[in-house]
Amino acid sequence: RRAELNLYKDSPGLFLYDENGELRAGLSVLETGPLLVLFDEKGVDRAGLRVDKDGPGLMMLDENGKTRAELLVHKEGQGMALLDENGIDRAALLIHEDTPGLLLVDKNDKASVGLTVTKDGHGLQLLDENGKLRAALLVKENEPVLSFLDENSKARAGLAVTKKDGTVLSLRDENSTLRAGLIVLKSNTDLMLFDENGMPRGGMSVLKDGPVLSLIDENAKKIWSAP
Repeated sequence: RRAELNLYKDSPGLFLYDENGELRAGLSVLETGPLLVLFDEKGVDRAGLRVDKDGPGLMMLDENGKTRAELLVHKEGQGMALLDENGIDRAALLIHEDTPGLLLVDKNDKASVGLTVTKDGHGLQLLDENGKLRAALLVKENEPVLSFLDENSKARAGLAVTKKDGTVLSLRDENSTLRAGLIVLKSNTDLMLFDENGMPRGGMSVLKDGPVLSLIDENAKKIWSAP
């Protein structure tokens, strides 16, 4: 026996066998669509190709019959996923509306690293064990921006290199209010300190002619400076 017609999940199917009588391939049309399954010499599912209402999908399985890789082409986009021995997607490459993205997941099924490329820029996201965003790197219009967030998803520190403002370092409190800023330009360096309302209260600048220290009141008026 090398081939036979039979029922698979109440649907007609074509099954092919090797010289040892082991099932090696099966083709059937289910209610959800056609399905092609390939088996190894032990009769274990190792690959499957299906077409359902969402689109085609290719599955590759290990020697235990567990899915370890998937390739999907759906209406929403295309994607490839790599799974571990527990069936958790550990890496995924997606294209949605012409936007590619790469996602890496930890063993607890929590997203850890994300990489996206959009028309507005390129971004790298790092998440903690709770799936919360903790660091992000964005390059937009050739200007890189690095951000660090706390466990409450509040921005706490940022570093940017811009054409207009030069190199900018910003530090924020638990309310994400700006409390300190450092700007480095070609002609000067400025350090500003802000109060809990985000108002500037003190600053120091290093200019071509020397350093300048300033103190500012709550109404944003300079009350003292030196020299």
